[in-house]
Amino acid sequence: MRSRQTRLLVFALGALALLAFVALRLTALRRVAFNWDELVLFQSITQSARDGIFRSGGRPGLTQLVLSPLVAACQDEIATGRAARTLWLGVTLVYLTGIAALLAELLRGSERRLHDVGLGVALLGLLPVFLEWSLQVRTDQLALAGGVWGGVALLASQRRPSLALAAGAALALGWLSSQKLAYVAALCGGLALVRLHETGWQARRELARAAFLGAGASSVWLGFRTLLSSRYELTPGHPARDVLPVPLLRAQFDVFDFYRGTIGWDQYLALLPTLVPHLVLLAALAVVTVRSLRRGALDRRALAAWLVLATGIAVGLFHAAAFSYFWMTLGLFPAVALALAAEPIRRELFAGRERELRVAMALLWTLIALQGAVAIVRQLDDTQAVQRESIAFVHRNFGAEQVGFHPEAALFCGPTPPLGNWFSYRIYRHFGGAEREAEVERFEKTFRKVPVRYLVQSFRLNQFPPELREYWAANYQPYHASVYVAGRRLQGPQGAEQPFELIVPGRYRWIPVGAPASIRVGERVLRPGEVMDLEAGAHAAHFEADVPDGVLVLALAEPPRNAPLSFYKAY
Repeated sequence: MRSRQTRLLVFALGALALLAFVALRLTALRRVAFNWDELVLFQSITQSARDGIFRSGGRPGLTQLVLSPLVAACQDEIATGRAARTLWLGVTLVYLTGIAALLAELLRGSERRLHDVGLGVALLGLLPVFLEWSLQVRTDQLALAGGVWGGVALLASQRRPSLALAAGAALALGWLSSQKLAYVAALCGGLALVRLHETGWQARRELARAAFLGAGASSVWLGFRTLLSSRYELTPGHPARDVLPVPLLRAQFDVFDFYRGTIGWDQYLALLPTLVPHLVLLAALAVVTVRSLRRGALDRRALAAWLVLATGIAVGLFHAAAFSYFWMTLGLFPAVALALAAEPIRRELFAGRERELRVAMALLWTLIALQGAVAIVRQLDDTQAVQRESIAFVHRNFGAEQVGFHPEAALFCGPTPPLGNWFSYRIYRHFGGAEREAEVERFEKTFRKVPVRYLVQSFRLNQFPPELREYWAANYQPYHASVYVAGRRLQGPQGAEQPFELIVPGRYRWIPVGAPASIRVGERVLRPGEVMDLEAGAHAAHFEADVPDGVLVLALAEPPRNAPLSFYKAY
């Protein structure tokens, strides 16, 4: 009776913890700032809906297709992003439950299978870096969910070969979201080979599994391509038409080389303090391995754990874009490996020492839960507020036809910006060649021709050439939150004259700073707050009195306040 009551209590506490976790994540997705990758993903959907040309950022595009009903005809960027995040929280939970199912399949017959499954899920799901980046809408989660559930079905198909049909379908769905599926497929394929070695080769069974696997994958692929082709135009070389287009592979390897030379392993090294539970278990596995080898017999699960870790290391070395968010994928390998290693660790290091085992596991779980709880609480800070305020300000003060510039498509619900999106790789490649000066000049001319009425702040603005940064500093003034408005900063002593240029024609307001001084532009005297129409081109300001500081900016309905602020949170 006591054992049953204990189980019921553990189940109830687990259910409450899960509900609390989901509730906190739902709160966090409304408060954590959107990432630039999310914004560009959303924009690819709105652009595809407008002109019928399918865009998916070098991926087949299942994520874009799934999100299209929520995003394609959006009017409110923040509400749309929140809705997409809510859906993607469900996808992330499917990924985590898939890890649990995969471990439950791998640990069949284990004495403490439930505990070890939970440990494996917690080693990834409560990792601060996972909690940070999995809140975002990325192609990764759908690929990872397809990968782990495909692995579950693939392993189970050794008992029921027809399940390989589901495995092929799940793996294909993962690939159609992101090619990162290949990494999870390598893990699951390796585990399937280990299982095959243990159970023995049966030719008819394996041929049936291979046939079912191929049928499931090809059916999903053809169905997806048919559906996509009926709704959009697919350009030549699109990965939804060809499984691995050669130009796309070359471009991806070029990106790998770029990030290998810029960020290196810095972001991974910064994660080390949060990996203490993993490192402790890894050290324990190493001790178990040494002892087992001295006896001449290595536990099969310890061996499988090392094989999984080796696969993860190979993936990490190959995938040179070593950003923190890749740990949603890379973190799967140590989580699975260390869950596999839990039983041999207990048997080798804690045989006959149940009390010490309980203390050790309590300390380990406390550390895992504590750092996860701290990360979850930190995500309740409202870093999204500046984005909400900046985007709302733009909508209140600029029409859809009035163009602004943000390198990563903050206003993705609006018309397609003429300048496009600019990530670090594109900036350095575009302005780093022999045509650098000509490209800078062309960029400036585009700002004048459009004209661009406002900028939305991004750290990537500082990655553009110094000439462009100076150009923006001269022609755009911080106005509200993260928004800079076209205009010039003017200052000088009484009687002086300051020549200046405007690149945007329109109604301008004089806003002095520090003293209520007037200026004269042409024949018109502008008192504080007064407005006049000005053409683009050269002008001159005559100072009727000392002007310590002031801005002549596009006349908007709202006064300037709380600027400049960073549009993105610090990572």
